Amino acid sequence: MNSGNIHIIFVLLFFIVSAVCCKHNKEQNPLAKAYGKQLVWAETAPLLLNTKNQQDSISRLKKIVEQWINQQIKLNAANRSINSNDPEIEEKVNNYRNDLLIYFFEQNKVNELLDTNISVTEMKALFERNKENFHLSNNVVKLVFVKIKSNEKIVSKMKTLLVDFNGENKTKLLKMCNQYAENAFLEDQIWLNFDDIIKEVPIKTYDAEHFLENNKYVEIKEGPYIYLVNILAYQIKNTTSSFEFERENIKKVILQNRKKELLKQMEITLKKEAEMNKDVESFMK
Repeated sequence: MNSGNIHIIFVLLFFIVSAVCCKHNKEQNPLAKAYGKQLVWAETAPLLLNTKNQQDSISRLKKIVEQWINQQIKLNAANRSINSNDPEIEEKVNNYRNDLLIYFFEQNKVNELLDTNISVTEMKALFERNKENFHLSNNVVKLVFVKIKSNEKIVSKMKTLLVDFNGENKTKLLKMCNQYAENAFLEDQIWLNFDDIIKEVPIKTYDAEHFLENNKYVEIKEGPYIYLVNILAYQIKNTTSSFEFERENIKKVILQNRKKELLKQMEITLKKEAEMNKDVESFMK
């Protein structure tokens, strides 16, 4: 090996060792001190993983340091005025620790054993049994709309396709929207909150229920734009909701019921095993 190669190797080793030392120093350098304790970088780094940019990281880091200092001040004041070895405190700490251990044990078992596959048949059956519990808190609609710049010929063609909205016309309209539309929504099977719609489409109304009951096709001109809206279906708030609108809520209910049943059966199984092994015994007769 010639002297040039040896020199290069020493330079590389120098930079590697320097990088490791810098990283070590960074992790060990305190960000704050309080009552003999230190908050070091390594403790805060995991809390900064989801920050968007350097400025966001700095801002969050300042808050973390401030919260840590405030916590230490309160802990110091508490330790001066309260005996941490008080039996009542010890009991509460033990109870909390026990509850926490049980909680994590149950969550791990649920994640391991819970069946998350839910059929449409099961969802519909639950919905039919509990229709009275599914009420709309907002007006909801199924609709399609297009926002385009004023153009009499294009508007006329789009209106024809939008009013007679079917599979073939949807395909044609989608092609036209890709070419001419400023904005569009053509998902005709999705229920939407009507309040969200009027944020995108300048529908002026003080009585949403009356508007939905008396309008199917709407054409609105605002500035250089024309909004074409076809309201395909609607449901008024405080009425029984539809199955399609409640699908996600129904899934949550089914999974929650399964979770409760799984934990109940797990508790029964664990108790039987403990009794069979003579690990537990009740003296209450």
